[in-house]
Amino acid sequence: MIIKFKIFESYGSGPESELVEQLSEDFIEKYYDKHFAYTDIDDILHIYPYLIWNHVDDERAMSDIIDDESQSREIEEFYKDDIISYINGKYVDDEDREKIYLHYIEDEVDIYELKSLKEELIETKNKKEKKKISKDIEEITNRIDEIRDLGLDELLVEMSEDMLREIISDYFDVVEFVESILKNRYSGYSLSDYIEELFGSLDQLTFNSRDGRDDNWILKYVDEDAVIKEWNDSEEYDHKYETIKDQIENTPELQRKLLKKKKSNALLLFDLFDGANKWNIGDEYDFQKKYIKAYKKLNTDPDAIPVALKNLYDNLGLNSTIEDEYADYLYLVNSEQYNL
Repeated sequence: MIIKFKIFESYGSGPESELVEQLSEDFIEKYYDKHFAYTDIDDILHIYPYLIWNHVDDERAMSDIIDDESQSREIEEFYKDDIISYINGKYVDDEDREKIYLHYIEDEVDIYELKSLKEELIETKNKKEKKKISKDIEEITNRIDEIRDLGLDELLVEMSEDMLREIISDYFDVVEFVESILKNRYSGYSLSDYIEELFGSLDQLTFNSRDGRDDNWILKYVDEDAVIKEWNDSEEYDHKYETIKDQIENTPELQRKLLKKKKSNALLLFDLFDGANKWNIGDEYDFQKKYIKAYKKLNTDPDAIPVALKNLYDNLGLNSTIEDEYADYLYLVNSEQYNL
């Protein structure tokens, strides 16, 4: 579930509340989606980075991780159980099996001593000495027989960890061994599982595809369009409504639409504007004309038009065409009484 935070808060009613109420739900939905919906994944990552884990190509990510680790990890990083499991899972032909047995036999007994004892036995004439040599030979051959009687799996258990690593290095493909172990180890892993195991938590990650952080390698496995779509699809109408309401003050496009919808909206917009600037239509002819008419309609005072002109002049400045058109009504604007 996505937890969102309201960017805008509504503090009571005001002109913007009356104005936004005039916009249809359909218009608000479409206008928000066009102008305010997220199009950059960095904005979403800043607010809710956990959303990416719903849209990761885990299979491709884990395949690349295994390939990279297979090339970089040393055999010393793997332990006895890993090696025994790997060899037991491989088909070992008679030739390789013999090499493995001999490797262990040569470590357990001195083959050269055995050969020397056999030669000595032939040359020795002394019966007592012959008996002693024969006993030594028997001990060595018995140990060899014991080893040969072991099944391969039993033999591997007898071997030390270092010897097992030698077996892999001498008789198997080390890269293939590492890859096989990692495939078993990471079987069923998602990328987030891997990251959690690596760092202990996903909370330590910070993403921004523009800042070159090490964590950003993860983003190449993320379907950014799907992340953006899920975020935007989950936006609630209330959030869109509040966003549009708070943008009226700074969006000429919305102001013109509202002015076109209802001429008297000029009065509400006037209360909303804080001086004429590029963020409002306060100095435009159409707005000032409709403001004057709406003000006059609302007030029966004979000075309604001059007062409206004075309001515009003081707060927004008069449009030059309005100034020419209402030249005869500018006595309040030009009056010293109103320009103290």
